[in-house]
Amino acid sequence: MSERPLRRVLALFLLVLLVLPQLKCFCYAAPKDSFDPYLNMPNFGSITENGLTWKNSKTGFRVVIEDDIDLLTSSEERKLLEDMSPMTEYGSIAFWSTRGEASEVRTKADEKLDALFGKESASLVVINKALPQLSIQSRGSLARMIPTAKADGIVSRGKADLSGGLYYDAASGTFSRMNAQIQSAKTASHIHVVIVLCVSLVIGLGVAAVVLLPRRGRADPS
Repeated sequence: MSERPLRRVLALFLLVLLVLPQLKCFCYAAPKDSFDPYLNMPNFGSITENGLTWKNSKTGFRVVIEDDIDLLTSSEERKLLEDMSPMTEYGSIAFWSTRGEASEVRTKADEKLDALFGKESASLVVINKALPQLSIQSRGSLARMIPTAKADGIVSRGKADLSGGLYYDAASGTFSRMNAQIQSAKTASHIHVVIVLCVSLVIGLGVAAVVLLPRRGRADPS
């Protein structure tokens, strides 16, 4: 193989090495039409020993509502289940109502996440009526999309509803803001990937230009 075709092959190989790793970031996308066609039907969700539950048949992630101290009516529980369901594109979601000391409730919330979802991506929203207090505990990809500082800001905006005894509004608003934060994090991640991809392309083209363009002053082999 002559020197010039060899250079072209080498340049193309280097370009692929730079660009291909960035393209894999686009390989995952939340599945379209992730939710069951019966999402809005009256029997959406089922009652189990863990409370009201629903499973996204496309992603495998679940919604669980354990209203242990009966803060919500049956209709509010079903409405909340629908409010929570969009986030099952990214992980499992749970709501738990309880009362107790803050440290005790936090420990039990960690145990509940383990019991319900194991180590999969999941978030748990807790209403502790004793304080009263809203809190969010997350793990996996949801913890990365809803970091602690963002979670604190989300629950702080639900304090007024919580203090007024509007427990459905407090929970529903919290899940709505969590979903908005997830979408924001997803958008920011895509922008980052585009920037990295553009930089990689520029570097790749620069390398290709250096390899392919003839050096000035080089003697003509003929």
